[in-house]
Parts: sequence; C-alpha cells; structure tokens
Amino acid sequence: MLGKARIPVRAIHLLNFAIAVLAAYGVDSALTNAHALWTSRLRKGLAVVGALILGAATVAALTSKPDLNKAVLQVGVVSLALAGTLLARYSNAIGRRSAVVILVSLVIIELYSPGTATFANRFDKDHNKFVNTLLENKDVVTFLRNQQYASQNSGGSPVRVEVNDHDIPTNFGDWHGIDMRGGYTAGVTSNLLRLEWSTQRTQSLLGITHSVGREPARPDMEEIFAGESGIKVWRNPDVMPRVWAVHEARAVKHDYEIRRMIQDPDVDLHRTTAILGEAPTLETCAPDGDVKLLRRRTDRLTISATLSCTGMVILAEPYYPGWTATVDDKPARVWEAYGSLRGVVVEKGAHEVKFAYRPLSVYGGAALTALGILLTVIFVRR
Repeated sequence: MLGKARIPVRAIHLLNFAIAVLAAYGVDSALTNAHALWTSRLRKGLAVVGALILGAATVAALTSKPDLNKAVLQVGVVSLALAGTLLARYSNAIGRRSAVVILVSLVIIELYSPGTATFANRFDKDHNKFVNTLLENKDVVTFLRNQQYASQNSGGSPVRVEVNDHDIPTNFGDWHGIDMRGGYTAGVTSNLLRLEWSTQRTQSLLGITHSVGREPARPDMEEIFAGESGIKVWRNPDVMPRVWAVHEARAVKHDYEIRRMIQDPDVDLHRTTAILGEAPTLETCAPDGDVKLLRRRTDRLTISATLSCTGMVILAEPYYPGWTATVDDKPARVWEAYGSLRGVVVEKGAHEVKFAYRPLSVYGGAALTALGILLTVIFVRR
C-alpha cells in the first residue's frame, strides 16, 4: 500500500526502513567488535530472547495450542542466529565476511520461503482473480485504442471514457493507458467535485466520448461494440471537443452558480464559461472553428488557435496549481474555467498555446536534494 497517498501506513514503512538501516550499522559494529564487553552482553541477551521465544513455540506446538505469531517466531530465530554468529566471531571460528553472508542468507530465507508451495497457477481463476481482472476485456481495450488512433488521424478529440466500476472493479484507464473520468477508488481534485458528473451536459463538457459497462451510462448512448465478457462500449452522441474557444466569461461567486449555468439549456457551453471571482474581458464575434490540439503528453501539450477576436481557449482537462501557459512563447495566466477546467485568454489572430506542468514543489525538492548531496560530499571529504 506504499503507493496509496491516503494510506497512513506509508509513514510506518519509511520508519521501518530507517530502523533497518540503523540495525545494519549495529550488526556491522557488533561483528567488527566481537571481543568488546557490550558485544558479549548483547550476544547473551539475544540468546536468552531467542531461547524463550522458541521454547514458548515448542510448548505451544506440543500442547496443541494456537501457534505464536509468525513475526514473533521470526524474532526468536533471528535472535538465536545473530547470537550464534557473534559467538563464532568471538571464538574466531568464522571471518567477518562469512558472518555477513550467513546473516544475509537468513534474512532472505525469512523474508520469503524459497519453496513454491504457495505459488498459484496463473491459469487458476480462483487464486488470481485480481490479476485476471486486469487482463480481462482485451478486446474492449483494442477497440478503444483503434478509436483513439482513428480520432488522431482525423483531427478529432482524444478518447475519454467513463467506466462502470461495478462491472470493471479496477482502474481500467490507468492500467491500459486510456483517458478516463472516475475509476475504482480513484482520487480526484476537489474542483472537479463542483460539477454534476452524471448529467449529459457535464459529460459533454468534460469530453467523455464513450461509456464502458454492461449498460449505458445514459439512455441516449449508442452501443458500438460488445466484448466477449459482456462488457460493451457506448458512444456519447453529444460530446464537446477537447479544446475550443469561448467569447463570454461570467463572473460567479458560488459553486452552485457554476452547476446551474452548465445545466441551463439556454447557455451555449461552446460560447460561454463561468469563472469564480474575477473574470477576464472577452470580445463577441463570430464562432471560431479553428482551435486544434496539436500535441499532448502527460505534462505538456500544444494547441493552435485562430480567433476572430479576443476569446478564451478552453482545455477540457483539470485546472491544478503548477500548470503554466504561454501564448506564442509569452507567459499567460491559466484561468479556472467552469470552476474546474483550464482556460487561457488569446487575442485575435493565429496563435500557439502551450501548457506545461511545472510545480514549484518539484524545483524546491530538487534543490533540497542537490543541497543534501553537496553537504554529504563535503562531510565525507572532511
């Protein structure tokens, strides 16, 4: 669970790692100073601890009582092994290098049994249900990737799907590299919670092109593919492009005003956006049809925009601190359009808009890392 930011056990893992490093220094010092008084006391103490634990385990086994906790039993085994190794070093029966080899071998054996009795056959669906879930629906994945390829070749918007997590209980999009809204116990930025995800207009605004599941997310969706497992792909008939330009920006004070505006059928989302707080001044002119997504990667993308007058180029991807923008290589402000998406004001004419993810925390972390390395080098040399 180390990869889950919301799991506090991460701190325990990091603490255990630090303790393991300190323990390694301690073992190394004990092996080097095998004749010291403190090493002799340590050796005897480890022998007593190990003998008590293994003795208790033996009594429990003979009396048919519940076995000791495996971690406690492992402490007993390691204690006796370390005590025996220190005794061998004290009597010069083995060298320091041999002692290290013995201890490392013991750790490897104790960390995981070298036997294969606990291995599950990879074709056994009952024992590999999580792995098998990740490998299922390959035909659906292939179809969506073909849709993505066709969309890119025709200049259309990238594929973005909504997945029914009851039918596919995994982070389908992350695993297969497909843009996805939502997911199985997925994280989400707080600004996206301002929107009503289940409505047709919100899904259109977010650029959700397809729904994946046994049933459509909405009645108006069209089935375009059915996989062998029964999982189907449904097309959203009314989806907005991934990038477009608006010429009206309404300033609002509350989240509910954004939701109400998005759901208002009299509001043309292709022409109007809402901004919490201050809103930029835009110009009204004929609709702009020449706004295209040229290149897109995880941390940067490029848009070409030719506008008839000053407007805001909207990108249907989450606004988040750390995203920067340039218009013709000149810095530009990133606006939080619709309370959750990214927008940049662009003047009349043909322009190139670039977004790049450059959070200051990364540069700060890099500077601290470099400082730590520099101090380490200085201390070692002196």
